[in-house]
Amino acid sequence: MNRKIFFFSGIIIALAVLFTFQSQVKKFFNYQESEKQFEEREDFAARDKQMFLMLRDPATNEISKYTYILERQFLESIPQRLFKGQSLTWVERGPNNIAGRVRSLGIDVRTTTAPNITIITGGVSGGIWKTTNNGASWSKTTTPSQLHSVTHIIQDTRAGKQDTWYAGSG
Repeated sequence: MNRKIFFFSGIIIALAVLFTFQSQVKKFFNYQESEKQFEEREDFAARDKQMFLMLRDPATNEISKYTYILERQFLESIPQRLFKGQSLTWVERGPNNIAGRVRSLGIDVRTTTAPNITIITGGVSGGIWKTTNNGASWSKTTTPSQLHSVTHIIQDTRAGKQDTWYAGSG
């Protein structure tokens, strides 16, 4: 009797292990299938064609065999101080000192003649900027805590209200 119970218990355990193993095998093969589907979606020929179109000489429709040599010459023409660790003078190009993509511009109605025209612009990510010398120099008028996404600027042109400017985003 004990042998029968032991035998049936063994069969049940073996079936449970087989079932678990089968689900793991199925997951593995589904993973392999998804990789294959990805490779089928990826058009390697189209990628190679795009690379060829970017690198080719339009006059000859060929990629020059001297491309490597030209790249090497260009690399050697860069000043060596860049590679020897000497200090360089850097000029900040942004984002704190540039307006970004300008979407709005307003000219103060009181200053419509040169040389001191006041212009106010709004940048999509740079805030509001102002110049009082016809655009020769600009200063940022928004503070870090204010909204920097400005897409509309307009001046109140009514008498006595011309110092009021409205800015909108969105």
